[in-house]
Amino acid sequence: RDLGERYESRKATIRTAMARLIQDGFVQTLPRRGYLVKPITLRDISEVCDARIVLEPDLTRAATERLTPSALHEIAAALKETEKPELLKSRPAYQAANRSFHLAIAGASGNGRLVDILDRLLVEHERIRHLAGGPPQLAPRFANEHRELFDLISAGDAYGAAELTREQLLRGKDIAIREALGNASIMEQHLAPRPPNDESHVPNPLRT
Repeated sequence: RDLGERYESRKATIRTAMARLIQDGFVQTLPRRGYLVKPITLRDISEVCDARIVLEPDLTRAATERLTPSALHEIAAALKETEKPELLKSRPAYQAANRSFHLAIAGASGNGRLVDILDRLLVEHERIRHLAGGPPQLAPRFANEHRELFDLISAGDAYGAAELTREQLLRGKDIAIREALGNASIMEQHLAPRPPNDESHVPNPLRT
């Protein structure tokens, strides 16, 4: 009822939307109580980042090897969007442009199924960073990294572009985990980090 009033939508529309969110794993239903936004765990963060680390470098390599003028133009246009000053001031707007840039590169690989998988991972990564709430000043740094990657792709350096993608994703994983550790309230209680002075019980993100 509250969502219907807030968004001026019918109950059927809200139920359909909630069903989709449940199917996508972002919301869980509580019998006779309603719905709950599914909390983020260190395992979620690690799995999403690791999946991107496995997938994206090969997509970048394939995209560079099969690059066409039209694909390069699309990647360049997506890159230009990420560099707009107004986007660097808005996390949601920048994340949307960032996803378009990564998908433009992946799309140039010609593997539609892997692009669909990456799209889902990018949405999950956006949710993680949105709820963790890291510093917005990271956006210009990411924009510079995108420019470095674009230069390698446009130069036809497939393996150099793949390796740079991997390095950037590893740094991104470190940032995502640090942001989450700085905002443990977004995670499930039993996976929240222990106090700093209890080092023997600090969870390993790759094992939780």
